[in-house]
Amino acid sequence: MSIVCQLCQKEFKSKIDTRHLISEHHITTLEYKEQFGKDSITSPEYRKSLSGRIPHNKGKKVTDDTILKNIRDAIKQRDERYEKEGHPLVGQVLSDERKHNISTGLKDFAAKNPGEVTKSRAKTRQTKLDRGILHKSYNSGPPSAETIQKLKDAWVKKRSDILAKKITKWIPMLSEITLIDVADGVASLLCSSCNHQFTYTTQYLHNSKFRVDMCPLCRGPVVHSLAELEILEFVRSSLPGRKVYCGNRSTIKSQKGSPLELDIFIPDLSLAIEYCGIYWHSERKGKGEDYHAYKHIECEKKNIQLVTIFEDEWINNPSLVKSRILTQLDSAPNRIGARKCVFSAVDQETSDAFCNKNHTEGSGLTDHAYGLYYNNELVSIMTFTNIADDEYELTRFCSIQNTVVQGSVSKLFNHFVKLMNPKIVTTYSDKRWNTGDVYETLGFTFASYIEPKFWYISYNMLKTTENTAVQKNKIWDCGHDSWIWVRE
Repeated sequence: MSIVCQLCQKEFKSKIDTRHLISEHHITTLEYKEQFGKDSITSPEYRKSLSGRIPHNKGKKVTDDTILKNIRDAIKQRDERYEKEGHPLVGQVLSDERKHNISTGLKDFAAKNPGEVTKSRAKTRQTKLDRGILHKSYNSGPPSAETIQKLKDAWVKKRSDILAKKITKWIPMLSEITLIDVADGVASLLCSSCNHQFTYTTQYLHNSKFRVDMCPLCRGPVVHSLAELEILEFVRSSLPGRKVYCGNRSTIKSQKGSPLELDIFIPDLSLAIEYCGIYWHSERKGKGEDYHAYKHIECEKKNIQLVTIFEDEWINNPSLVKSRILTQLDSAPNRIGARKCVFSAVDQETSDAFCNKNHTEGSGLTDHAYGLYYNNELVSIMTFTNIADDEYELTRFCSIQNTVVQGSVSKLFNHFVKLMNPKIVTTYSDKRWNTGDVYETLGFTFASYIEPKFWYISYNMLKTTENTAVQKNKIWDCGHDSWIWVRE
């Protein structure tokens, strides 16, 4: 049986909605009951269904063990449901009409019940004080010395809790460091290598400032990010027994003569790796158009290849970045001879999917794609686009991750030349990742150096070509080399 609103004759299933009374008639449930009777708000069936329920005992302490268990079980089930499915109100968007009704209802309530508003404000203020949240007092003047001390103590405890959580997460990654204590927002640590005790605050345990070499006595003061730590450990695990230095500052210098840092340096391979946090290596932090290119040039002068990795590449596709690092380290786990592979043309869809998975820049403009198949699996690909009569651009070359297909570059390119008989082929090498030497083996000659290009930084700290980014902040690459092949 339903229930009908006595003011507008609108029918409800079992109970007249409080929001209906407030928004349509500007009265509260209590006022409606006073006017039409205490049972006027609900149907008889609804009231009967409530009769067997556990009373909420508002203002009373529940002592019955069975009732307590039922309440706790219900809360547990609700929390598990919210954790699995999410809160039903999260993401809900209120209509303009609903917002207006809420605003009007609150104003009407405040006008009719000024005393209740004052009590509510006082209760809110006391709750914030109890929780240690500093805010502007409500008509009460400056807080007392006791209140200020209470707020300070609450903040110190909160800061210590945050620090303890970070320490618990990161310390296991560093076998030589032991946590002694966390107090007043400061962590006391012990280095088992040199038995030196030192401290860290939350400021230096932020992701961007986390120290790979934490002990200031035996490791020095160089600061590295967690991502650098991950890359460093990956390189060291790939080169067991080889010297891999972190934070090298004795190899290259700035234009003013001050030392520049190489995040990771492997002298035996004349290879260095630079990890660039998107924000910390942007123009806003003083890293202009020539910053990354200058470090690359200085390394070239020392016959060192510098590989530059951007933060979003490592976060979004770490497996591909690791694969490219392994290739640079000459440590790829799989090797296949191109002579054992079958040459074939590749359709556009297959080409795009392969490049998106195995090339750091994804797929590119493609008119012709050719691949090598090993045991019926595509393991290497080269793509071209036609830019003029008998003139082509080599747009992409890549192999399947963690695999070197020896001789694939020459086999793919030579087959392309035989099939298409081009007069001119151009291509570009990204100085962040390679030197372009492979093109020289194919008969290409160096054409020109292309100045660094930039990306805007999006709101989620990723590179983008859109200029609707965070206050037009930019990050620059290292430039490109242009190469050309001419038919003899």
